[in-house]
Amino acid sequence: MPLVIAHRGASGTAPENTMAAFRQAVEMGADMIELDVQRTKDGQVVVIHDATLERTTNGSGAVRELTYAEIEQLDAGSWFGEGQEFAGERVPLLKEVLEFTKGKCALNIEIKNIPYADPGIEQAVVDLLHETGFPLEQVIISSFDHSCLHRIARLEPNVPTACLFSHYPASLAGLDTGILHPSWQVIRPEFMSWVRESGRKVNVWTVDKPERWAWLLEAGVDGIITNYPARLIAYLKEN
Repeated sequence: MPLVIAHRGASGTAPENTMAAFRQAVEMGADMIELDVQRTKDGQVVVIHDATLERTTNGSGAVRELTYAEIEQLDAGSWFGEGQEFAGERVPLLKEVLEFTKGKCALNIEIKNIPYADPGIEQAVVDLLHETGFPLEQVIISSFDHSCLHRIARLEPNVPTACLFSHYPASLAGLDTGILHPSWQVIRPEFMSWVRESGRKVNVWTVDKPERWAWLLEAGVDGIITNYPARLIAYLKEN
């Protein structure tokens, strides 16, 4: 049975990367929550996907150019849906999410090091894992910036890391993490054969359609990242 991984929390039914989405994912029974992190101007590790604030808050500008005190004032929930159910949701700190999910759910922390490199973020994330006592075996750190994952491995070898990639790689040998996070389009028989022969695990993103779930189950993936964890859980129980 593949892991059910809630993409930015239960982001199909709550505003992405907010505590509301993370609470829903835990309540739904997701095995793992995927979230995105970057740092503010004053070095706080916050949970937000985009490099800028416009899409998911009522603010504007680059995350890295504002302090957390400024970002904390923003509304990260009103944009979602038609009502005001999520009005007042904030951009959370990674520390808050670690403390909330500890003992309840595993985490996939994606470090957003593209397009802006932040060479100190790896140490900051590792420090927060240690500070909160979050079980390292319950974490996967992923990134499209594979050099970032090498730095994580040097800082804390006990944290599993996962290469993120969206296209079939020119060289499979370049994928040097024990876990792989490809887009679902990458999955094909020869890729899965190589994954199994090399002893790796593969979690795919981001899949919301039952016909694709069926195909991925047949392919033998280890985890499915979805915006609708409750739907995927129900599907897996039936199939």
